[in-house]
Amino acid sequence: MTIHSSKGLEFNSVFIVGVERGYYPIYHPSIKDNKKHEEEERRMFYVAITRAKQNCFISYALRRLMSTGKVMNREKSQFINELENK
Repeated sequence: MTIHSSKGLEFNSVFIVGVERGYYPIYHPSIKDNKKHEEEERRMFYVAITRAKQNCFISYALRRLMSTGKVMNREKSQFINELENK
């Protein structure tokens, strides 16, 4: 299920995967206003987290096989860091 389609719903457990810089929030060269886009991504992350009644599991990869066939080092999203600082 996408985050957008989960609005208004609640679940006992929610799994949010791929929360890595470049994946979540998504960075794409075609996006003109990165600051505005990042705020929208942050809002959607909040929506995802608040769908959980009891458990929210957030995961990210330290290394990922990319669609190009290369294995790349990854870094967790700054959104996770923001949660950890609260």
